[in-house]
Amino acid sequence: MIKILSFKDGVGFYLYVRPKSAKNKIEGEYMDGVKLHITKAPKNGEANKELIHFLSKALNLPISSISIYKGERGKKKIIKIKDISLEALKELLDSAIRVKRK
Repeated sequence: MIKILSFKDGVGFYLYVRPKSAKNKIEGEYMDGVKLHITKAPKNGEANKELIHFLSKALNLPISSISIYKGERGKKKIIKIKDISLEALKELLDSAIRVKRK
């Protein structure tokens, strides 16, 4: 089950990233969060930039609303989404994971 975190100005979730993958994709629920594959290597923040862009497209949210709250240098991250409700984030994540399964 995906654990949704609450912040003063938004919500967040745990993201487990696998860099240097064959393609960018959401693998699905993993432990208490979501597992994501990114093609970029974790050099000079390239993988982090790519994951923000990919999440923006997958969740249909502006890039400016998505940030890495914690874990910029690790594979386990906390992603923060500004100005969105807990329920809305749950729906967006569920939808992105369902699309992945098709």
